[in-house]
Amino acid sequence: MNMKTKTRTIAFVLFSLAILQVMCFASLFGADAANEPKADPSGAYLKHTVDVKREDGERLAYNLLDFKKIDYVIQEGDMLEYDVTISLDEAGWGHIDGIVTGGQGGTLRDAPGMEDQNGIPMHCGRDISEYAYENWYHRIINLALPDINVGATITYIQLACHPENDEIEEHCVILYDNIVITNNGEVKLVIFKDEADWPENTAFACNTTRFTTVALEMLVFTDEEIAAFKAAEEAARLEEESRVASRAEAEASKEASREQASIDASLAQEAAAQTTAGDTAAEDSSSDENGANTGLIIALVAGGVVVVVVIILIIVGSGKKKGEKK
Repeated sequence: MNMKTKTRTIAFVLFSLAILQVMCFASLFGADAANEPKADPSGAYLKHTVDVKREDGERLAYNLLDFKKIDYVIQEGDMLEYDVTISLDEAGWGHIDGIVTGGQGGTLRDAPGMEDQNGIPMHCGRDISEYAYENWYHRIINLALPDINVGATITYIQLACHPENDEIEEHCVILYDNIVITNNGEVKLVIFKDEADWPENTAFACNTTRFTTVALEMLVFTDEEIAAFKAAEEAARLEEESRVASRAEAEASKEASREQASIDASLAQEAAAQTTAGDTAAEDSSSDENGANTGLIIALVAGGVVVVVVIILIIVGSGKKKGEKK
């Protein structure tokens, strides 16, 4: 590898390390990815425990629990955000809904276009398990759909379950935290983040079918839970750093290989050009030599002809002189 190639490779590696450092700082100081767990491991969280019992052949089960009365008027730019994790790897668990008056009325889940940042509809029958199964999932849902919700009032926030499958009995635990309405990053309404947000009236109304047990309680994070949460975050951060470093190393290796391949190709082209030039020179030399040999042969032949002519002339002249003497 020549000096130019070494310089380029070193520059690429330094650039990759700089990008890695920026990404590490971003992960430490708040550049949240859309699917990154965001549950705050302090204060309190909600534990929603539900049990389902079906008869043979029954599929549909649902529970809509009126968690909190908020009477919030939806403004343009409003977003519903919350953190959730579920204990079952299936559809129908971990949703939040709302009863709406004004606008089209009814419920948020039935308004067309209500979906989160990953395109998963707000309807409580949909599947968020890809993100929320045994993992905190941060959902962001646009509440302010034009001509549907803007100006309407959310009277109640509901915790919603709507599993539809062939299981006869099911038991699911759903945890919720950081339920807020935001607008351009500003928190407009805190629905639940801490103990002070637990509703005064805990006689929760339910619209339910085929649920045998529904329980909602507020729990406070223990020191062990906080430590486990922070350890998991640190492990995830280190894993991401390792992935980024591996990608940077792989890219640097590829770039070095491309540079070396380019150099090898250039050297091969130069060698081929030199070989071609040498062959051309040899051909020219051979041609010149052949030309010289041909000229020499022609000169010798011409000289021989001249000698023969001279000899003939001498012989003829000599014959004439003898005739004159006679």
